[in-house]
Parts: sequence; structure tokens; C-alpha cells
Amino acid sequence: EGRRIEPGMFVAAVSGDSMDELIPDGAWCLFRAPRAGSRQGRIVLVRYGSAGADPAGAFTVKEYRSEKVFDDEGEFRHTRVELRPRSRNPEHKPIVLTPQDEDEVRVMAELVEVVG
Repeated sequence: EGRRIEPGMFVAAVSGDSMDELIPDGAWCLFRAPRAGSRQGRIVLVRYGSAGADPAGAFTVKEYRSEKVFDDEGEFRHTRVELRPRSRNPEHKPIVLTPQDEDEVRVMAELVEVVG
């Protein structure tokens, strides 16, 4: 209520407690297609790998942090990406991705807000 819905936005239920500082287990969240520019520090919905026999892979919502190096032309490449939990549970650890994982990871959306 009170938010203008734009093309590329959608609502999804988020389960689990790895983001419980921001997103309660079972909360409905409003997402939007990722925008251009840095994702540093943003909360993102990510598809990564293939979860066992599931060819669609796994989905997670985490805080995006990356380390980059720049070449002489100012182009960058990621040397490391961390998908960090924001949880009170110390058992939740970051998902660490390296350049070798690049084809296995896709940022699907950015969190706009937790709704309802």
C-alpha cells in the first residue's frame, strides 16, 4: 500500500532465518529487477549452482559484497563475491563465490521492501 508498482517488480515469500535481522521467516518481500550500477551492500535474490538434482539451482536472499580489480582501461573483474547472511544465528555463514563460479550465479532481483 502506498508504493507505486513498476514493471519488473514482483512479490515472493522468503523462508528461512539467514536474514532474520531484516526479513522474518515466511515474510512476503517486494523485489525489482536489478538496476545498473554497483550492487555493493544491496540485498539481492540470487540463483546459484544446481542444488543436487534440481537443474534450476537454488535461490537465496543475501547481502551482496564484492571485491574487484581494475585493469589499465578501467574495466573491472570480480575476484570474490560474498553473499552475506544478516542473522542473529552464528551458524549462518557467507556464501563465497570466486571467478570460477561466475557462470553458476545470477542476481535475479533486488529487495525493495518487506511487505505485510
